[in-house]
Amino acid sequence: MKKLLVFLFCLATFSVHAQSFSMLNFLYEGHPLDEYLIPSENNKCLLHYLSAQPIPKDWKIKDLSSPNCLKNGYHQVEIINGKKEIQEQLKGFFIDGFFVGKTPLNTSVLKRYTSSIGKQELFYKIEEDKGLEINYIGKASSKILDGKYSPFDACSPFSIVLLTDRKELLSRPETKENILSVIKSYAQIICPNTKEIYITATDNPSLTVKPFFEERLEKKGISNWKSVLPPSVQRIPNIVSNRETPPFFAVHVSSQTGKDFAFTDLPYPIRINKGLTKGWWFIDGDLREMDDFEKKKSGIGLNEKAGILEVRQAYSCSDEQCRDYLKDNR
Repeated sequence: MKKLLVFLFCLATFSVHAQSFSMLNFLYEGHPLDEYLIPSENNKCLLHYLSAQPIPKDWKIKDLSSPNCLKNGYHQVEIINGKKEIQEQLKGFFIDGFFVGKTPLNTSVLKRYTSSIGKQELFYKIEEDKGLEINYIGKASSKILDGKYSPFDACSPFSIVLLTDRKELLSRPETKENILSVIKSYAQIICPNTKEIYITATDNPSLTVKPFFEERLEKKGISNWKSVLPPSVQRIPNIVSNRETPPFFAVHVSSQTGKDFAFTDLPYPIRINKGLTKGWWFIDGDLREMDDFEKKKSGIGLNEKAGILEVRQAYSCSDEQCRDYLKDNR
């Protein structure tokens, strides 16, 4: 396996809240980002500091360990006020001016994001597989604990995003297993003590839109990983096996409404957010119950069972109830 890539950049010499970071060469998205820049005493280096409240403008940092401006490696940092009084001490690893605690990341930051109040996320580069056209991108999170943000944590769980246009790779069992083996190796290198890996895949460079693939692995024993259902995916019955399984299941599309919608008649009426053609389909997606208002709009009886399905992946089948697909992919 190739070594983790290292790409470092020089930080500008200014102090500003994260809402106006357009001059930095990684992306910011979301609100509130709760991030402030604290310069060094000589104004040559910056700390990206997380705080739910505005910080004093006279704060500075002292790096007591090395002169590399917190680009990577282990550092001991003092945050001091205008009177040279120590306000806080940070001891641990940094990447591109961000505090990542005990995880010795040696890479570059790609994006900062917040999904909700009190939770901050950081995406960092792991590696690019040019042959398979996959970018492996790690995600670290920081949460407010006892009124203060924690260091960015990359290991609880080890979270990784696959950025790729090649959706078919994860639908092929052999290729998928090879990719999962690579991911497990990354987890062992970056977070050797982690017990959980959370995997998503997307074709959107934003990295934060709904993924087309999700999987969660839990460690059982020394090196055995077991696939479990991601927490964001609800279990829905598979009409072929008549038991609860991960979200692949067979439906029969009875009508198509343009490019955006289709309706099924089996296993029961379901409105699909893709213009699938008539026939049997094997689908990975999120299913919710259709409410009375939506039933009226769709011309479905109020006492009739019906659903709405958001599709991540869809595969056309030749046989009834997709028996051909199940046979080929077991």
